[in-house]
Amino acid sequence: MLASRRARILLTISATAAVVAGVAAIALTRLVADGEYEKADARLAAELAGAIRSVDELGAAARARAVRLARAPAVQSALENRDARRLEELAGRGVTFEVGGRRITESARLEPLRFQAAVVSRGAEVGRVVVSVPLRAVEERTALGEGGRLLLSYDRPQGTVTIDGTRYRALETDGSPPRLVVLAPLEPIQAAIAERQRRVLVAVLASFVSFVLVAGLVAQLSRPAARPLRRAIDEPPGRRGGRRSRHAATLVGNALAAGHDRGALLPVILDSAVAVTGASGARLVADGEELARSGVIRVGRPPLVFALSPGAAQEAQLLLEPPEGRDFDDEAVEIAEWLAGRASIALQNAHLHVMARRLASTDELTQLANRRHFDEALRAEVIRAERFGDPVAVVVADLDNFKEVNDRFGHDVGDLVLQTFADVIRASVRDVDLPARYGGEEFMVLLPGTDAEGGRQLAERLRTELQDLPVAAGEGVTVRVTSSFGVAGFPEEASAAALLRAGDQALYRAKAAGKNAVVVGHPTKVV
Repeated sequence: MLASRRARILLTISATAAVVAGVAAIALTRLVADGEYEKADARLAAELAGAIRSVDELGAAARARAVRLARAPAVQSALENRDARRLEELAGRGVTFEVGGRRITESARLEPLRFQAAVVSRGAEVGRVVVSVPLRAVEERTALGEGGRLLLSYDRPQGTVTIDGTRYRALETDGSPPRLVVLAPLEPIQAAIAERQRRVLVAVLASFVSFVLVAGLVAQLSRPAARPLRRAIDEPPGRRGGRRSRHAATLVGNALAAGHDRGALLPVILDSAVAVTGASGARLVADGEELARSGVIRVGRPPLVFALSPGAAQEAQLLLEPPEGRDFDDEAVEIAEWLAGRASIALQNAHLHVMARRLASTDELTQLANRRHFDEALRAEVIRAERFGDPVAVVVADLDNFKEVNDRFGHDVGDLVLQTFADVIRASVRDVDLPARYGGEEFMVLLPGTDAEGGRQLAERLRTELQDLPVAAGEGVTVRVTSSFGVAGFPEEASAAALLRAGDQALYRAKAAGKNAVVVGHPTKVV
């Protein structure tokens, strides 16, 4: 009877353990897969940022080359006379000429990345110079991982794509197509996932078998003998050794809980290093400048130094000051080295997270906030202002006759005008204000703690500075542009959407009044 009861208990324990082990195995294998994909996406984000920089550098050189050719008298004469043979002679590698949107030279191969400049003769546009940049050139300048590729896509890859029978993990830029896409082979990622999942399953199986064996042993013991065993199980694990290692693991868990906030990571890293190594103090230094410190820093014996690579342009170092009156023991050095490695990975992930957020919230051309970032900030600021009774103003700006600038001087000059206006806005606003490029030639400025009159004064200052600022469009050629402004304020307008509508309506009235004007919106009447 007693043996049968013990068998039932053992069977119940084993079944419960099998269910728990199965659930744990499923959860852990999914976590392993998610973790590997996150690591792959972080690498792709860093590679994509490098590719964007390469496109910017090569594009600037191609645009400058197109402008130089557009200014050449021989090119202007050949385009004016539609002399295709002469243009073929003038066209270098990657250069084509267009008239009315049609190519008139066929020798150069068209590449997906193209930059152009208008050719003006006798005050009229006679054609365009188009300089192509091969995607292979961008790829060669970008630090891609093994088997990595770049491509331009008009579609949106959904995580993975298949090209020539090979599957890739994909990450693309925001904005209108074509979009720059960076690819990493999916097979090595899946192989790493499979290997880690195999190890997890082996560990879960070993734990399950060990648990069943222990349960069988418990079931065979008499009740009196079971008491000291339960007391032993109730004791804290690892009491007799490994205290520093357990402490280090706990502190690293705290560092992971700090997430991608660099400001939260630094004190956790330093406090952890002091706690687990017995150092009297710790410092984090980058380019000779101290970023953070913890504990007591004494001048005397040289510190223990570890190089960190946070992923930014600067190299950081972790400096641990020796304990007072003694040196670090071997265990402390090993744990410090282990902790420094984890700290380096955490800082690199934080940096990549910041880069990804910046790419998602910043306009690439002007480096101002983009529309999504501005809308989110406006909603949050209106909620805050409503709670504390503060005013908020919004300035809406739109460049006058901007299409004529593009049509007459080319999009490269148009881009320069947009960048110049962005610089004027950036130099005129406060640190708490948020300037943004809302789309095309339209800009916005969010002014916390400012009423409509304060917004009008800023808009008038921007209008005056822009109309008096010449923009260089080539040798001896300057462009002068103006802008119209609409201003609206909270609480006169009761919501973020109402603020934008009132600002837009005021802008339309400024345009209708002859442009180069500032108009303050009328408060919306609620019926």
